[in-house]
Amino acid sequence: MVYFEYSTSVVDKVIDELQKAKKYIRIAMFQIHRNDVFELLEKKLKEGVKIEVFTLPPETVKEKIEKIVRKNFGNLKKLGAKIYYCWWNVGSPQRTSTNLYFPDAWFGFHGKFIVTEKSAIALSANFLDEEQLDGLLIFEKNDKQIQLYNKKFDWLIENFSDPSNKIRKLIENSKKYPQEKIPLLLQPDKKVKGKLCEYWIQDYPGEICQEPSSINDGLFISPFDCRARDYLEKLIEESKFAFISSETLTDDDFGKFLTYQSHNGKKIKLLSSGKSSDFQTRTNTLFQNMISLGIDVRVPKRNIHGKLVITDKWVVVSSVNINKMGLGFAKSKAKWRANTETIAVVSDKTVIDEAERQYESEFDNSISFIDLLVEKEKKKAVNDWKNMDTKIDGSKLEHIIREKIEDDAKSYRKYFENIIRHKEKV
Repeated sequence: MVYFEYSTSVVDKVIDELQKAKKYIRIAMFQIHRNDVFELLEKKLKEGVKIEVFTLPPETVKEKIEKIVRKNFGNLKKLGAKIYYCWWNVGSPQRTSTNLYFPDAWFGFHGKFIVTEKSAIALSANFLDEEQLDGLLIFEKNDKQIQLYNKKFDWLIENFSDPSNKIRKLIENSKKYPQEKIPLLLQPDKKVKGKLCEYWIQDYPGEICQEPSSINDGLFISPFDCRARDYLEKLIEESKFAFISSETLTDDDFGKFLTYQSHNGKKIKLLSSGKSSDFQTRTNTLFQNMISLGIDVRVPKRNIHGKLVITDKWVVVSSVNINKMGLGFAKSKAKWRANTETIAVVSDKTVIDEAERQYESEFDNSISFIDLLVEKEKKKAVNDWKNMDTKIDGSKLEHIIREKIEDDAKSYRKYFENIIRHKEKV
């Protein structure tokens, strides 16, 4: 049996599922903060259940909860749990407010999956004390999936945890990449200091980051089993429609890909927060351009975190944010840079129908991105005019803003269609 859910109750459902475990629980997850999860794991350890956790070190969480998270992991260790911390980093140091001791580091593992002797679980949620709209797949009593998820967990431990850290060997053993240049890949950015130098590289040799030849059911670790960008694009290209859920969407190339698919007649819907802490102007422009070419973009009334793609052929629950590091990108033909992400794919028709139904229900209850943008622009304009001791009627102001947005849309459509015509001629 395969169970799908798209809701704010995903973590509660997972906790219920973990209660059934009698032999072992193996968790690979970006962040684990919730006290009820730690309490459940302690209870299971006392019952004789083996617990293994692969996650980021406590140093990566916010300062106000760092001590309690560290204490909770310490308690699990005392009771016999095996905790594997992933310090691995790829690329250039980036600002992040969630990192306490290394403010210029964004740790590269972002995946989320769980396996017990009873079930294999893929989710887009972390174990956080936040109510978020997320996606979930549970494969109950499915020996094939349980075996696969165990294999993927073993691979993470073998390649990314101390003391082996074998991923460096995988890079060093690349056959196609020029051997004299490999030390440059393994050499971290100059800003990286201290302990992190052991776990930080610039890029992967492209040959160890697989390009997809086909779309199949399973659990895939990007970029090693497949490059998330190429995999998701291929999956959407081979489908009649694509319903997408993403906390953010800031990758311009992927936005253009979706726009091109919509221009060719594919039905595409997007649920997203429409927010970006670093690229809000880019996000606004990107969403407006997609809308101008027929993509329906809406913002849920609930806090969205889920990373889903639902098509007529597949349901994908992943950890992949639609940004450069989530999808991955090529610094050159021979190199690839990306976070470590998880992608779960299922082609069961019953699951597809249920996923489509739940997505449509959330979509119908969401707010048009353009309506939200108009309200935001109205507030900004009112404040600007107020500073100049000038007033303007609210309804007239809204009409002016909507007219400008539509003019921008017409201009982009004309530009896009000219580009397409030129491309087709070439």
